[in-house]
This record gives sequence, C-alpha cells and structure tokens, in this order.
Amino acid sequence: MKTLSAFVATLLISLVLFGTALGSSDLRKGPRKFSKNSIQSLIMGLNSDNRGLIIGCAILAGDYKITETVEHLAKIINSDLTYDVKTAAVYALYQIQNKEALVALKKACLKTNCPFLKQSVEVFLHHYLICNPDNDVKVEENYIAAE
Repeated sequence: MKTLSAFVATLLISLVLFGTALGSSDLRKGPRKFSKNSIQSLIMGLNSDNRGLIIGCAILAGDYKITETVEHLAKIINSDLTYDVKTAAVYALYQIQNKEALVALKKACLKTNCPFLKQSVEVFLHHYLICNPDNDVKVEENYIAAE
C-alpha cells in the first residue's frame, strides 16, 4: 500500500512538473470571486470524515487558489489522516502559492516523519523556488514552541 501511495504521489508530481515544463496554459489565471457560502462549504468538506470528500475539496481549493483554506489544509497535513489525503493537501498548498501556504509547506517539511510526504513537499518547494528565485520561504525559528 505504501508503494502504491508513493507511486501515486510521484506520478502527481511528475505530471505537474511536466505540464509546467511544456508551458501548459492555465485557463483559470484570472481571479475568481466565490460566495461566502461556497467557501464555507469547501471548508466543511475539508473538515469532514470522508476521505474522498476531503481530497476533492483540497483539489478544488488548490485549483481555484482559495486562500481561506490554507489553515485547514495545513491541519490536514499535521493530522493522522492517510498519505493520499495529505498529498492532496500538499499539492493544494503548492497551487495556492501565497506566503501563508508556502510557510505551511515548509513547516510540514520540517515536522513530518513520513519520508514520502517530506520528499513530496521538498519537490514542490524546490520547484517554487526555481520558478521564483526572488522569493524566499522562511519559517520563524520558534514556530514549534508557539504551537
């Protein structure tokens, strides 16, 4: 099962990097407005007990760059949920790409004990830093003590 999860995560990362390397066009580049009810429904889905619903909501949050979900996605990464759910949350945070999401990814990379999840986060952060060399993802040094 771990091998299958690692394969799925590697495939997901490869597809993202391959699409970026070929200069794929993103049809959703323009900012979109969502109602408060839509965002609340998405957050409720992220806090659900249904793994499939959590994964679907994480994918939507990342696709539409809904910044209000960053905190909930970070909680998913730090929870005891399965690897596939955590990977969807990692990918969503990478897609959102605001400062809060990138710091959450960096914290996840530093805190996780799972080598597969750690490697996925590292790949996404390295890709971000390669594409945006002027930006830096810094974490407060005492963030573990603050939690």
